[in-house]
Amino acid sequence: LLRFVIAGAGPTGVELSGALAELRSNVLQADYPDMDTSEIEIHLIEGADRVLPPFSPQSSEKAQKFLEDMGVTIHLETFVGNYENNTVTTKGDLVLDTATFIWSAGVTGASIDGFEETSLLPKLNRYKVDRYNRVAGFQNIYAIGDIALMETEDFPKGYPQLAQPAIQQGKNLAKNFKKMLRKEELEPFKYFDKGSMATIGRNKAVVDMGKIHFGGFLASTGPTVISIMIKQPDLSCGRLNRTRSSQKKINKKGTVFTVPFLLAPPKRFDTPRLVSKLKIRFQPMSCGPAFVGR
Repeated sequence: LLRFVIAGAGPTGVELSGALAELRSNVLQADYPDMDTSEIEIHLIEGADRVLPPFSPQSSEKAQKFLEDMGVTIHLETFVGNYENNTVTTKGDLVLDTATFIWSAGVTGASIDGFEETSLLPKLNRYKVDRYNRVAGFQNIYAIGDIALMETEDFPKGYPQLAQPAIQQGKNLAKNFKKMLRKEELEPFKYFDKGSMATIGRNKAVVDMGKIHFGGFLASTGPTVISIMIKQPDLSCGRLNRTRSSQKKINKKGTVFTVPFLLAPPKRFDTPRLVSKLKIRFQPMSCGPAFVGR
């Protein structure tokens, strides 16, 4: 019962392993002092030769070090064969008894009967599409997202099965449908990579943004700052997103917000505390915040 096995060391598996490790180290030790938390085992199984295969090698290396430092046991180049009677068997010698087995090794597309064999890649259950998301061998059938495999020079194995490629393909295809009605030239799909992030634990995260790769404290707090700046106030030239928790005072000069800025998460999750607060004043005719004090 105290052994957790997670199959798949993608972002989901890595983040889940880190969350369980944080739970073991921080929460359980404090709430159940008589419990021997060293008996809790966390095993992460991955078929590739590194964790976070979609990420850069630098981020994968940092993420693996974070997990190992947190006490997660990682099994690379290991494939799950079966799970039956509370036992995980692999295609190698590894056998793990566990009542908690979590599958996070990704998804496969739900194929439809009637398509040509050249259109469907059986192993991946994904349809091969061109730059306009047309299924190979057809002129009026389209596929987007996880089920579509679009090979490009930058992504020879297709785009990652994430939300952003699906969203962007859907928007591009909708535009092309309108162009078809107007008999205009179609626009090929171009993927805009907004970056990827995986949060392993407290002050432990990795971020890939194009050719920029970083991890640790900066990676874990950077997106939080961006989220505060974007979600709390609407920065579009004086338009304010006023909420009861963030609005402090309104005057003719502008609006002063008190925004909680968490520099380091607390050790105890059940007793959150604010490390510092930043006061931000928005000028009515400006497009950005002005820090007026601390």
